Amino acid sequence: MRRIGEILRAEVFWKMDALRGGSIKKDLASIKNILESAEGESRAKITHDNLSALLNHATTTVEFYRQFSNHSTLQDFPVVSKTTIRGNFELFTSTAFTKEQQIPVVTSGSTGTPFKVLHNEAKKSRNSADTIYFAGLAGFSVGSRLMYLKVWSANNRKSALVQWMQNVMPVDVISFNDIAISAMIKRIEKSNATVNFLGYSSALELVCRHLDKNQPGRTKMNVSSALSMSESLNDYTKTTFSKYFGV
Repeated sequence: MRRIGEILRAEVFWKMDALRGGSIKKDLASIKNILESAEGESRAKITHDNLSALLNHATTTVEFYRQFSNHSTLQDFPVVSKTTIRGNFELFTSTAFTKEQQIPVVTSGSTGTPFKVLHNEAKKSRNSADTIYFAGLAGFSVGSRLMYLKVWSANNRKSALVQWMQNVMPVDVISFNDIAISAMIKRIEKSNATVNFLGYSSALELVCRHLDKNQPGRTKMNVSSALSMSESLNDYTKTTFSKYFGV
C-alpha cells in the first residue's frame, strides 16, 4: 500500500505538470498510444513520421548532419561516439534553439569523463514521460521512494529539498562497501517504507553478495521494483535480487 506522503508527492507532481501545460501527461498518453493502442500499420506510420521529422531537424539545424541532407533513412547516418561529440560539441548543437532554451544534461561520469548533451523543454518532457512509463512496467510509481545507486558528485548532486520532494535517497557507489550496504538496509528496514531501486548493475550485485554473505533469507525491506542501468544485468543478480526482495 502506498503511503500518504507518496500519494501527495504524486499529486503535486501532476498538478505542477498541469500548471506548465501538461506536457508530461500528454507525452505519457502518446507513448501509451504508440506501444499499447495503435495497430501495427498505425504504429509504423507514427514511428516513420516521427523519425523523418527528427532526421529533417538534424540535417537542417545541426552542422554535423548537414552533409546528410540528401539522405532519407536512418541507415544512411553514421554511428558517432561520445568522444566525437565531446570534441566537436558546437557541431552537434542545433541552431533551432536559443541558449536560454538549451538545458544541459550531464552524466555522472561513472565510466570516465562526464558527458554533456543539451535538451529543450520538449525533450525534457518526453524523457520524463519515457522514464515514468517504462519504470511503471517494473512496478515504480511517481512519488514512491527511490534508492538511487550511482556516482554522485558536485555536478549531479540534488539539494536536500529536491531529494525530499522527489523522495530520492542518493547512494554514492564510490564508497559502496559492506558497511555502507548494511547501513543502507538497516535505514530502509527502520523506515518501513516501500522502496524502489535504481542503480548500476554492479552496485545491485554488491547488495546481493552482501546479503548472501551476511543475511541469508528475505529481508524486512518492502521493495516494489528494481531497475538496473549503464551495464548489463547478470543472471546471478537477477536471481538473487528476486530471492531477497521478491522483484
